[in-house]
Parts: sequence; structure tokens; C-alpha cells
Amino acid sequence: MWKRVLGPALFFLMLSGCGKRGAPLPPMHPIPALSSGWGFRPAGARVWMWFVLPETNIDGSRPPRLEWVYVFPENAGENPDRSRAVVARRARDVVRVAEGKIGVLEWTRGPGCYRLALANHRRRWAGLMPKVCIKEPPAAGSPPVAQADLVPQGIELKGKSDAAAVEIFRLEVSSPETFQPTDDPTAWPWEPLQVVKPDAGTWRWVDASAAEGRTYAYLCRNRKEKTASLWISGAGVVLGPLTFRDVFPPPPPARLELTEAPDALVLNWPAVSAPDLQGYRIYIRDDRRPEWRLFTPEPVPITRYRIPRERLREVLRPPSAARWIEFQVRSQDNKTPPNIGEDGPTVRYQPGKQSGGGAS
Repeated sequence: MWKRVLGPALFFLMLSGCGKRGAPLPPMHPIPALSSGWGFRPAGARVWMWFVLPETNIDGSRPPRLEWVYVFPENAGENPDRSRAVVARRARDVVRVAEGKIGVLEWTRGPGCYRLALANHRRRWAGLMPKVCIKEPPAAGSPPVAQADLVPQGIELKGKSDAAAVEIFRLEVSSPETFQPTDDPTAWPWEPLQVVKPDAGTWRWVDASAAEGRTYAYLCRNRKEKTASLWISGAGVVLGPLTFRDVFPPPPPARLELTEAPDALVLNWPAVSAPDLQGYRIYIRDDRRPEWRLFTPEPVPITRYRIPRERLREVLRPPSAARWIEFQVRSQDNKTPPNIGEDGPTVRYQPGKQSGGGAS
């Protein structure tokens, strides 16, 4: 009897339990996606391995769970045992450069062909990167001959080199007193600011983007080879720190002309195109006092200046005693203190004689 009652009851209990959710499965462990590129960079006497850091895991989640960096020899196979790795480093040992987009490790294993794997904390990776080969790098050699100077356009770098190209890296220095010169590429921007090709052994480049009052250091290297995965540079030389100060006045006007009116002399000159131009200064001299003297206490904002004869008499006392009077116009910028040109076009006037326009 009991079997008749319990049998159907147990059947219905088992049936009602079907489809119920069981114990949750353990969470998946995200695996970092493959790098989009990697290679080697011999720079000076040291060699660096670099790779582009993945932005996601293979399932698209963020952040990437990169915990281990492995490098295997080319012949280790597609799914090698970790014991075959020639490099096994924690991701925290990786130096991050290029705004955190590239990871860098110093390479000490020597030449050969290798493959890269990026693994999570359980040491699982999505796959091996294509092989990259590094050859025995050439000797670092001597750095390029280089010097830095201030010029009106910015900071000029120039020197001599027998290399096909010179790489120029720039670093803005916030504390010049504590700056330590080094040619370690991880201390500089990863990509050069400029690559200059020497002409007949000499090279020159002007950093026109240097900002007023900012301090910069420059690293100059001879480039020996550059491919997608192998970037070989020679020894480097550090210039600076150097603070850019625009101590150069705007260029002078192209010419100066004088016309004579009954009650005045009128000076005219073409405008100067310079972003920091504030105005022009007029200077005067005569045969009795041949040194230049400032004639206009304030910069003239226009390209025409009228000199009343009464003012001329006040300055020269009397002008008729001078055999000649000469005027000069110079450009002035808007800096504090201002930079005023040391030269400019001139025009000579001889009292009592009709004067035309001219320049020298």
C-alpha cells in the first residue's frame, strides 16, 4: 500500500524539481587580448623590448587583466609550457610609456627570434604574437655632435652626424635645478619630436613650438635602422635644460622714405609683419652729434610719422647749423621689457635742400 502511495508522490516531486537553477558556476577569468604590435629597440648600450598594451580582454571587457608577460623562443610551439619561457615577468615590472599605451622591459637575452604572450593572473593567454627577430645590435658609437641656441624662431639645434638620420626628443623640464641628464629612452617621449636628415654631414632644426618662459631638454640620437618591429638608435647626447626667452625684436622695415612739407618732415615706411610687434621707434642724428638718439619717447603704432619743424628746431638747436640730419626707424615688440632692434633703414635730410625718399 505504501508503495502505491509513495511511488506517484515521489514521481511528482522529482518532476517538479526539474529545471530548477543549481549552484552558480565559478566566474570566468578574463584573458587579456593580443597586443597590436611588439618588437625590440636597441638604444645606445641597452636593448629594450616593447609591446602595445591591450585595451580590453578577449571578451571585450575592461580593464584588461594583464598580470604576466612571457616571451618564448620561436621553436616553443603554439601552446608552449611556461617552463619554455625565456622571460616571465609580472606586469607591474613593465615601464609604461607613450601615455601608458606601450609597455617596455629591458632585454638581456641576446639575439634570436621570439614570440610574446600576455597572460592573466591564472597565467592563461589568448595566443602567441607573431615572431620578432632581433640581431646583435651594432656598437652604440659616438653620439651626434650637437649644440643648442636661441634664435628668433625658437630653439635651434644643429651639429654634425654621419648617420642617415638624427632623432630629436624633447622633454619639458619643470625643475631645472634637479634635472639629471640621461639617455635612457624610458625617461623621454617614446617617439621623437623630429627626425632630421643630415646634409653633407651637418644637420639643423629649429623648435618653433618652444613657448616663452618654458624650459626644455633635448636628446639627440643617431638613427641606424627603423622597421615596424626593430628600432636601432646609437648613443645619445642631452642638451639643456634651456629656457626659451624671446629676446629678439621684430625685423626692421624694408625701407624708410622722407617727404618735405612747408611746416614738417614726413617719414613713411612699409609695415612689418610680426605677431609680437608693438610699434616703431624713430632715432635721429646729425653731423655735429653722429651717435643715434631716441626721437620718439613712445613706440609709434602706425607707419607714418610727421615731424613738425618746431620740434626739429627744439631737438637740433638750430637745425640750420647742421649740414645733414639722418633718421632711422626700428621695430619694437610687446615684451616686458621690450626688445628694440639695433638697426633699421635710414634716410638723410639736408636742411635748405629739397629731399626725396631713400633708404640705406
